[in-house]
Amino acid sequence: MTLVDEETLELLPREKLQDLLAEAGVAPGDIVVGYCHIGLFTTLDLFVARLFDHQVLLYDGAFQDWGSQRGLPTESGP
Repeated sequence: MTLVDEETLELLPREKLQDLLAEAGVAPGDIVVGYCHIGLFTTLDLFVARLFDHQVLLYDGAFQDWGSQRGLPTESGP
């Protein structure tokens, strides 16, 4: 899901952002938890969630925790 206009690099209009949150299953009043390697890639997601007054939490180092445990599966994208 992209939250910015790829030509202008500006945030999408509020209405579109709200629609994207709803499509992702985020309901009013939900707590939004972001996670990635060290929080870098989820920062914009959490920023947008805060725009709509969601409480946000960051699982900092999520992949380091997961990846440091032997035998847990990982996948790489395209």
